[in-house]
Amino acid sequence: PGFAVTATGLSYDTIEVTWQPLDPELADITSGYSVEWYFQAIPVSTYMTSIGVFLHHIPDLDPYTNYTIRVSPVTKDGLEIVTGSAKARTLAPGMWETTYFFSS
Repeated sequence: PGFAVTATGLSYDTIEVTWQPLDPELADITSGYSVEWYFQAIPVSTYMTSIGVFLHHIPDLDPYTNYTIRVSPVTKDGLEIVTGSAKARTLAPGMWETTYFFSS
């Protein structure tokens, strides 16, 4: 099974991604979370967070563009446990209000 990830367009170049905490028995073996983002199924970049972090801002994106964000908890051995994903669109230039797109 997957796990809940939500992505939100915050501005013309930034998306915020949040995800659910792991069950305590899985948290003991996890070293952090892999956050990857894609444009038209092409990987753009990956960021590794620390354990206990459930939010990441992805800056410097293209304006008014759809992205897919994939989050996976990673074990201390480097294995992905489960994966969740969401889609979001950056806002048009000049727009700053928080807007939700394609949350899952």
